Amino acid sequence: MNKPNVLWVDDDPVFCKEMEESFGSKYHIHFVHDYENAANELTNDIYDLVVVDLHLETEMSGLKLVEEIKLRQPGLPVIVVSQGKYRELDEARLKGADDALYKAESDVERWQSIFQSFLDQISIFLSYSSQDQQFVRMLNERLIERGFITWLEEVEILPGDSILDGIHQGINASDFLIAILTQNSVSSKWVEREIKTAIRQNTDHSEKEVRRIRVIPIKLDECNLPPILNDDTSFADWSNLTDLIIRKKKEIEGYILDRRTNLPVIDKRWLHDEFAQKFDQHFRTLIKVLERR
Repeated sequence: MNKPNVLWVDDDPVFCKEMEESFGSKYHIHFVHDYENAANELTNDIYDLVVVDLHLETEMSGLKLVEEIKLRQPGLPVIVVSQGKYRELDEARLKGADDALYKAESDVERWQSIFQSFLDQISIFLSYSSQDQQFVRMLNERLIERGFITWLEEVEILPGDSILDGIHQGINASDFLIAILTQNSVSSKWVEREIKTAIRQNTDHSEKEVRRIRVIPIKLDECNLPPILNDDTSFADWSNLTDLIIRKKKEIEGYILDRRTNLPVIDKRWLHDEFAQKFDQHFRTLIKVLERR
């Protein structure tokens, strides 16, 4: 199994050496000593965890580096370390740090347990058509509630970012790609490109270690599987959700109309309840697959 990649940003060479001796056998740790080199590393390589010293001797403080990472890669776990006061650690948490550790209390076993708790989180790339955005947002919200790290284009790609670079980085850092397949998405070149990138990553035999990613197709309506997926690729069939909405819409016809609005007089709770029940059934099965990795 590949070692997780950890970026450690700290300008204390003695402390860095101690950390390499303590954690080097568990993780691939790349040490940099300032904001500029850290930013370059995060642009050019894929990391599973970032550790940042709050007191960097550069123009850009560790706290501002945390803010920048969380703006650019909100799903990337960031842990801050400090020799300073405890209130600085609390401030770092408020700025987005996932955890904050005091250097004077660098217990190796405890720190490794904390690091591992973040590294064990499952990352999911969501591939979809923008026309199916409403459903994907709901799925994304439920996945986050269950503790998964998700990659969603509308969240991760900022104005001015390279879409291609962002997609490649997101897929490279993910354990799963969930492809939401509909008549909209199977004709999307972007969805096809994303699936191809994930499949290519799994067959990459270059010397550079890459994370293997599992592709999970979810059919949301009666569409054909994209040619890029093999004939023997199994998929999750969630099309009964779409069938339910279509069927209920047809049932609306013939209802008594409101004289004021000329719209059907119906209670939409029955549609929401039945949809939620079927969605929950599918979602529970999906969670089993994700946690079985």
